[in-house]
Amino acid sequence: MHNLAFQTFKATAFKISALEILQIASELKKRGYNVWIDVRGMRGDIDDVMAQAVKWCDVFLACISEAYEASDNCRIEISMAKDRNKKIFLLQVEQDFQPDGWLREYSEKNQM
Repeated sequence: MHNLAFQTFKATAFKISALEILQIASELKKRGYNVWIDVRGMRGDIDDVMAQAVKWCDVFLACISEAYEASDNCRIEISMAKDRNKKIFLLQVEQDFQPDGWLREYSEKNQM
């Protein structure tokens, strides 16, 4: 069984509902993944919670959007995943979004 950190960053900001996120997580669980979702797990020191989720996971799945790319915390979190050699997958949740900043490097290799 693989551990997966499902990083969503403000689901409402990228036109995907919390229900849709939970449905994706449910499907991943059916396929044998332990899933940590930031929409449920962010309590206490956010930096510490993010670091623990990245440390725990085998796979890092980020739902990317313009809001995701604009977030310093998202950039830090995905950098932590890269530094720990985690498998990184990006799920584009904003139809016309094209990364043009720091996220471009990841999206060219890891888009779903």
